[in-house]
Amino acid sequence: MRPGPASLLLALLLLPVASAEDPLEARVLAAKAKVFPALVHIVNVEEGFMLGRRQKSVSTGSGFFFDAKGHVVTNYHVAGEGKMLVVTLASKREVEAKLVAGDPYTDLAVLEVDPADAFPDGTPVFATFGDSSRLEEGDFVMAMGSPLSLARSVSLGIISCRERTLDQLEVAGHETGRFNTWLQTDAAINPGNSGGPLVNLDGEVVGVNTRAALLANNIGFAIPSNVVRDVVAALLREGRVPRSEIGVKLQPLGALEHTLLASAEAGALVAAVDFGSPAARAGVRPGDVISALDGAPFAARFEEQLPSLYARIARLEAGKEARLSVRRGAETLEIPVTPEPLGRGLGLEGEAAAWGLTVRAITPRMRIEMGLPDDRGVLVTGVRVGSPAADKLEQGDVIREVDGAEAKGLAEFLDAMGKAKGPFVRIAFRRGQVADVTVLRPLVPR
Repeated sequence: MRPGPASLLLALLLLPVASAEDPLEARVLAAKAKVFPALVHIVNVEEGFMLGRRQKSVSTGSGFFFDAKGHVVTNYHVAGEGKMLVVTLASKREVEAKLVAGDPYTDLAVLEVDPADAFPDGTPVFATFGDSSRLEEGDFVMAMGSPLSLARSVSLGIISCRERTLDQLEVAGHETGRFNTWLQTDAAINPGNSGGPLVNLDGEVVGVNTRAALLANNIGFAIPSNVVRDVVAALLREGRVPRSEIGVKLQPLGALEHTLLASAEAGALVAAVDFGSPAARAGVRPGDVISALDGAPFAARFEEQLPSLYARIARLEAGKEARLSVRRGAETLEIPVTPEPLGRGLGLEGEAAAWGLTVRAITPRMRIEMGLPDDRGVLVTGVRVGSPAADKLEQGDVIREVDGAEAKGLAEFLDAMGKAKGPFVRIAFRRGQVADVTVLRPLVPR
């Protein structure tokens, strides 16, 4: 016998009613309340060099206070090159901030706001870091920030992958993600969220929102908080993150497990060796398999294991000999190598306005990548249309001399440019493998 309408209505009335105090909702709101007041919106006025001239631009992003001294953490691509920084507090007050230091290799920067401006009532409000190593796929997290400049936004999602590797993205000419893996989340991360906190349900910051997958849904990436904590501590302590390099590109052995290379004990394959690097001078070759570093196992079967190996190399003391255990065919070699400091990927840039061009200092890494014989001179990065340098110099040229004065680097070039007299300036430069000379007529006589 089928139940009638009255019986169905009675059954529905007897069903348990969902509690107004939903446990998940309560935890989300409590966690949000711990971090949301520390969230800030960042406006950055920065200088860039395009088409042969210096230009200013405005960008926005997110950040958050992490201590009682008014320090804010954000992404390097948000504020690491900033000339004028303004942050908007939870109270909607706008205050000035200054750049303390930045680390483009992890895309992190630290700003400072006067505590009297940051916490006008005398009560510091800041977020605390959690332990990102304790995260599991499926854990709930919130992404906070200013997506598309829409200030003070929160999205809820889960950790989709706690150890993701990504193609390295250049930030100010530096390869981000070389020394760390990423947290992947489906909490909405969009342009403008960069630098904002990724928060667990305990109200702890477990990551810094950094990257979004364009043309994809629900795929965003954050820097793990354990990486952020170490980098921030170094930036506050030394103004930089000291790192070393030996000049090798590594490859995991997992893809080669059916070859002779991977048939023996674990290791990491040397895929390439930078010309003139410490590894090259020590005799390391492409195809070698590094199995130990200073006696400790050194191995990567999967791609996500590589960042920790690069980080181990980066922690070596520059100038102090380290020892690589290397398999080369049937041989096992012990190769001493002396690491060098890891410098900037790109040199600083400057403008020669009267000549209509912009130039960049040449770093050792640029010298290797460009195949230059040395790092003397400055690289032409842009030439203004219709300027004195147009049709005479072009992007990629290396200026070596200005009116007979050697331009060893950017400072020497700018000094020689200022001292150049007369209506014409003689420029000695290198284009590829060819040394050449040209004469410019500056717009403003010197």
